[in-house]
Amino acid sequence: MAACLITFGTVSNAQVPGGVGAFRVFLRNGLPIPASGDFVTIKNRIVFVLPIGEPATGIESHLVGVPTSAIDLPRTTRYAEAVRARIYAETRGPLEYSSIAAEVSLALEEIKEEKDPIRRVTRAEEARGALAAWPKAHQWYRIDDVRTMIATFDRMLVELRSGAGLPSMISRPPVPEPPIFEAPLPPPTLAESLRAALAVAAADDDPSERVIILEMAAVAAERTGVAPELRDEVRRRLGQEIAVKR
Repeated sequence: MAACLITFGTVSNAQVPGGVGAFRVFLRNGLPIPASGDFVTIKNRIVFVLPIGEPATGIESHLVGVPTSAIDLPRTTRYAEAVRARIYAETRGPLEYSSIAAEVSLALEEIKEEKDPIRRVTRAEEARGALAAWPKAHQWYRIDDVRTMIATFDRMLVELRSGAGLPSMISRPPVPEPPIFEAPLPPPTLAESLRAALAVAAADDDPSERVIILEMAAVAAERTGVAPELRDEVRRRLGQEIAVKR
């Protein structure tokens, strides 16, 4: 897989939603691997951008593809859902929630002005259905507030249906429950980034890719603050891979 040599400099997770290391890919042994941006599944591999380094001293990133057999995919997916939800809440969420709230207000006004009892029921059911589908399609943003609006429509529908000569109580699908999100992890330290690179290199089944990852890790390991034993381990692993390729 071709290298993706992107230098992010001092960009931090706090500055860019979903930025450097915000996502995680979890190996089967539980080790969290930082990922810049979301992952994709291609055949039997998880493909993501692996950042190596730390914002204070510079980060280089490489596009990697790790066999799914090495990945805890359920946990990786849960963590990604949590990150997506946080990104949505920080970006599009407020505007799109304002839009659905405005639609609810418009629907209530239309129901109030409608003279035909059956059409009033139909309009209320449509608005309630749109509300019930909204949270899952919008990263569960402000779901408690959406539930409150749905409850308002449910109470209204009892009266509207009764006034239209329809059964006042009917069975409706419940509002889907949000998933249990993984708690966010702090940005990786330089040492954690290097250990993650070592782990990804070990899991990657492409010898050329292992060398590229370890070469990038070796550069980062020369920075101030890296424990000598960790630096030596990176050098040793790189030397082994180069020897095997020869």
